[in-house]
Amino acid sequence: MKLNRNLLVYSTLAVMILTLSLSGCIDSNGGDMSEVDAADIVVVENASGFEYLGSRAMTASDVSRQYVEVSDISDAAEGLYQDTNAVDYYIHAVELESSSAAEGFVEEYKATFRPLSSGERFAEEAFNDHGATRITTYTTSDGTQAARYKYIWNNENFVIVVGGNSVDPAAIRNLAEVTGY
Repeated sequence: MKLNRNLLVYSTLAVMILTLSLSGCIDSNGGDMSEVDAADIVVVENASGFEYLGSRAMTASDVSRQYVEVSDISDAAEGLYQDTNAVDYYIHAVELESSSAAEGFVEEYKATFRPLSSGERFAEEAFNDHGATRITTYTTSDGTQAARYKYIWNNENFVIVVGGNSVDPAAIRNLAEVTGY
């Protein structure tokens, strides 16, 4: 009887360890990007507080017009969202030929911004096991300057940009975090 109890305990432990190890391999968010494309990244189903409005493919000229001139784009997509206050948000995902091309894209885009007259344009932050840059810009709204924010980062050969019309950088960061990438 004692042998059977030990066999049962060891079998149970083996099944638990196997289950835990497999669960880490199956989850595609935050880790391995080899099984995803740009359209997968921009559609976030569990974005609490945000309504998914739709997505579209982006062309190389769309990306070049909004960010920087790039010729080695493999794929690009845009996801559109709105919060409960009807504030608009977006997620852009751009797949490039290599991780070094993605890193170069981010650095080249950041270089297009002039320094702010007061405060910092860029803030380095971390979420989903990677670093990201929060970019602060200003727009004129009702005759006054209003801050707008976006997050940009690369994960393997993808560049991901999350932004919107919110004056609250926390709302944009929340959407960036729920991408899982």
